[in-house]
Amino acid sequence: MQLENRRFTYKDLQKITNNFEQVLGKGGFGYVYYGILEEGSQVAVKLRSQSSNQGVKEFLGEAQILTRIHHKNLVSMIGYCMDGDYMALVYEYMSEGTLEEHIAGRDHNKRNLTWIERLRIALESAQGLEYLHKGCSPPLIHRDVKATNILLNLKLEAKIADFGLSKAFNRDSDTHVSASILAGTPGYIDPEYHATMMPTAKSDVYGFGVVLLELVTGKNPILRTPEPISLIHWVQQRLQCGNIEGVVDTRMHGVYDINSVWKVAEIALKCTAQASTQRPTMTDVVVQLQECLDLEYGHASSVPELSIDHVSKTRTILEMDHLERLQLSTVVEKMAARSCLHLLIILAAGVLQAARAQPDSDGFISIDCGLSGTAGYVDNATKLSYSPDAAFTDAGTNNNISVEYFSPANSRIFDNVRSFPSGAAPRSCYTLSSLVAGLKYLVRANFMYGNYDGLRRPPVFDLYSGVNFWRTVNITDAAASITAEAIIVVPEDSMQVCLLNTGAGTPFISGLDLRPLKNSLYPQANATQGLVMVDRVNYGPTDTFIRYPDDPRDRGWRPLIDTTRYVEVSTTKTVQNVAKDLFEAPSAVMQTAITPRNASDSIEVYWTADPSAASAGDPPPGYIAIMHFSELQLVQGNAVRAFNISLNDEWLDRMMPDYLYADADYNTVPFRGSNRYNLTFRATANSTLPPIINALEIFSVIPTTNVPTYAKDVSGITAIKKQYEVKQNWMGDPCVPKTLAWDWLTCSYAISSSPTITGVNLSYNLLTGSIPKALSQLSSLKVLYENNLDLCINDTCPSPNGKPKLAIYISVPVVAVTVILVRKTKGSANNIVNPHSEPTSHSHGSDSYGHGSIQLENRRFTYKDLQMITNNFEQVLGKGGFGYVYYGILEEGTQVAVKLRSQSSNQGVKEFLREAQILTRIHHKNLVSMIGYCKDGEYMALVYEYMSEGTLEEHIAGRDRNKRNITWTERLRIALESAQGLEYLHKGCSPPLIHRDVKATNILLNMKLEAKIADFGLSKAFNHDSDTHVSTSILVGTPGYIDPEYHATMMPTTKSDVYGFGMVLLELVTGKSPILRTPEPISLIHWAQQRLQCGNIDAVVDARMHGVYDVNSVWKVTEIALKCTAQASAHRPMMTDVVAKLQECLDLEHGRAGSVSELSIDHVSKTNTIFEMGHLEKIPLPTMSSSPSTR
Repeated sequence: MQLENRRFTYKDLQKITNNFEQVLGKGGFGYVYYGILEEGSQVAVKLRSQSSNQGVKEFLGEAQILTRIHHKNLVSMIGYCMDGDYMALVYEYMSEGTLEEHIAGRDHNKRNLTWIERLRIALESAQGLEYLHKGCSPPLIHRDVKATNILLNLKLEAKIADFGLSKAFNRDSDTHVSASILAGTPGYIDPEYHATMMPTAKSDVYGFGVVLLELVTGKNPILRTPEPISLIHWVQQRLQCGNIEGVVDTRMHGVYDINSVWKVAEIALKCTAQASTQRPTMTDVVVQLQECLDLEYGHASSVPELSIDHVSKTRTILEMDHLERLQLSTVVEKMAARSCLHLLIILAAGVLQAARAQPDSDGFISIDCGLSGTAGYVDNATKLSYSPDAAFTDAGTNNNISVEYFSPANSRIFDNVRSFPSGAAPRSCYTLSSLVAGLKYLVRANFMYGNYDGLRRPPVFDLYSGVNFWRTVNITDAAASITAEAIIVVPEDSMQVCLLNTGAGTPFISGLDLRPLKNSLYPQANATQGLVMVDRVNYGPTDTFIRYPDDPRDRGWRPLIDTTRYVEVSTTKTVQNVAKDLFEAPSAVMQTAITPRNASDSIEVYWTADPSAASAGDPPPGYIAIMHFSELQLVQGNAVRAFNISLNDEWLDRMMPDYLYADADYNTVPFRGSNRYNLTFRATANSTLPPIINALEIFSVIPTTNVPTYAKDVSGITAIKKQYEVKQNWMGDPCVPKTLAWDWLTCSYAISSSPTITGVNLSYNLLTGSIPKALSQLSSLKVLYENNLDLCINDTCPSPNGKPKLAIYISVPVVAVTVILVRKTKGSANNIVNPHSEPTSHSHGSDSYGHGSIQLENRRFTYKDLQMITNNFEQVLGKGGFGYVYYGILEEGTQVAVKLRSQSSNQGVKEFLREAQILTRIHHKNLVSMIGYCKDGEYMALVYEYMSEGTLEEHIAGRDRNKRNITWTERLRIALESAQGLEYLHKGCSPPLIHRDVKATNILLNMKLEAKIADFGLSKAFNHDSDTHVSTSILVGTPGYIDPEYHATMMPTTKSDVYGFGMVLLELVTGKSPILRTPEPISLIHWAQQRLQCGNIDAVVDARMHGVYDVNSVWKVTEIALKCTAQASAHRPMMTDVVAKLQECLDLEHGRAGSVSELSIDHVSKTNTIFEMGHLEKIPLPTMSSSPSTR
């Protein structure tokens, strides 16, 4: 059982490295060699050279640092060697080398990094630096951040390396550390550090900014063109002209989102500002890079307004108006000017333009179905360009609607239709190409019958998105238009929209639109489910229908107001979206709202379920409701607008709209189980103003789990279809659904994987021409052409007078290819290295430099040591399942806590060793640190840092009268620090850890009331990439804190920790225990919910705080706690989300007496967009159908 960092001898290193055979690299310390441990683990051995300019001090500095830090984005130390003159550090092996090698492109065996890979590497590196600055105790400055010190493993995961120059600093008092020698690498060194010799955490930020510029440009930190110039200045010169394309690495071949690249370049320039005060913190950088990565995953979804919007969001955190030598406003103006010019060019191109089968420059596809000819037009209302549909489908016929239904008020798309008569295939499809696989799209189909066929028989038919059912189209009125809209994730680079004849009339379509969305929008739509619009309402106006350009996403917002019950509230001021807005409702919609005429009334909205919205055989659909709110009147004095939201009389959430900021409440798990859904908005008891609502979106949920046919097979069979102009039923997906599979095909179906085409029988079909080459690319395909006398293989087709072959049988077998990858050796294959003559001494106790007292292992104590430290176990600090905890003092005066295992303990050797092992490999400022351990015969003990203020539970319970009541601000800070510790366990550790016993007793406080998570005896590791839980045979934890889902399944997850933490939050708010007796036992969760359903927050809050708190802050924490303790783990947030929300609550409390209204509003609004409101316990998760009505 390894409880120390492993210590190697020089002979061990010779064996591990095969006598230093393979050189991986070289640095100031010496060479780095490839090695393999006896159990097969690959390692990198960094051996100090005698001629190294880094000495013993740097070696020991790096070794000591590596023993006390642990993060998934930092290179881990496996062990070390201090054997006489020999010094070495043994690390985990990073097979893909340094980031600098990939950027420079010197190794031709390495492919060029994509922009998404570069972004992910940047984010992971930033997370490693953020941990050094914020997660370590004491914090660390790396002092040599550069591309060479960022290593990549086989998955291209990034880890910071080389801590030989790192320095610790005191977060509370130090703003910098003093240095007598300038350390670092030219091109990356902070100019302020260069001038003052005082490095700070912002010095690392500067170096990281240069790395970001390298990732964007593919260039070195110092260029020679021909005179030396800093990469920073080189980039600034080009960005001043708005020339981002002149900056980006051409090896990416333009495959990136331009907005994402702009944001990263701006972040990099902010990081490299001359003055350190103008640089962001690494926490800010992590947030911004995550946004860039989200933006890149939404590649091709941007519109001109979006690119400017992203710049403005960046400014709010990274203060872009302070960029050194870069006037961002000029850049933005030029970007906007280019966008305007582009739009003018489109309009000036004329009303007529050639049809195209691909998106326009904004990613939009707009099709007028049934429009004859090849000329398109520009729509008068939206100014969007519409194309005829001939390039998108090869089925159906064009028809004009009957003259009696023509109306100038209608959109031009309703003047004609394309119909698909019953003589054709039952399924007829449009193919939309040049899309981005994995991106989210809004797809809209429009229908107006207009008696185009003169039969006066409106049809009923089904609509499909690819192979998945979308909805049934039921035309009941020849003059009415119907819109079918869905938000879906497109799995491939094209999608099909198909109309299915169900025998109730001829399918037809008037128009088809596709609009790209950012993947961060509408999170309820994902790879396994889509959203089908039931209604989208803009409350207030009576006649203004809003679309593009007022809504850049081109959503249609229907105006609605019942003037007998409600009055309109409006403003002409802009209503802003918050950062990371999940819906981005347009300002034009949010500028109006309704409120009851009678101030004591509520607002009521309802919709009814529509069973026909589901495919045959599927259960009735569930529903998603997205409610949009913004305060449009500046609330004066003591006036308050607050209201409760309930569904079918079950409380959902409490809302306090923010002045001129868009906010939303929504559910992520669909409402189900009702025939009618009633949303009620009712003022709370302390509200002086009635409720309002600005807009509402309602969607039904459709599964999108049907898997289409294997893409290469589709390409091949499509080539056959095109070659031979096959009609029949060859429309849509070749194999899916089975009932509509193409004639003459044989398909193979497997669970959860794409069907494949295994056979094509084209016999006796009088086909002519050559056999397509594309068939040779297909797997498992057999094609039979029998008695097709005019067929021939591609290059052997005879002349018209030649004699054709009578039959051709082609078999394309599956080819298995095995690739063995061997890492290129960077040294001579037969190189034997003996860095210096082997010393005669192999002392393990000290080295020849006199540093035997340096602590590189966790200290091991004997039982006699413990007796001396604790004065024979004199003072008991506490007791747990493991045994007693005693107070002690080490010989140098350090106070410690000694956790001694009792012989009668119900926790055995296994738990002891587990906790000891975990504590040797984790380190975070909000986790209790282990100083050492004792394993002396039957005696076992763990020695921790001493936490003088005891457990959080003692403070909450108030049993110790010597301890004062903790304030709300202190409680908030304790909650935030505890959450940061858990977030590190879940996200920062490798492998991640589940604590499994999160409770107030396991949160300890030091003299400064800083919180640290303790007691890891029950913790479990899990695999981040594949595991969603760990399996256990025994239920562990503490009653009141145990996740009910874990209790039922015996499978704890990270969300089990979230549940326990939610209970701790409720304890902090209420001052009560997890289980109350009033007089019957009741969960604190249920007790709090009962009072919050009445909007009575004051009855929940701990009276010992005497009302000294911000009520919004308390509300937010309570809501977070209830989300954390939702019955289903899928409804709970992650600890990362909890940390972000608690930080906002703490900011809100700090600004309690002096906050600007917009600031507090901004913080409040973000809560409801991340913590989905519909998941409180005891709320049935209901369902919708016909358009919502406002009563």
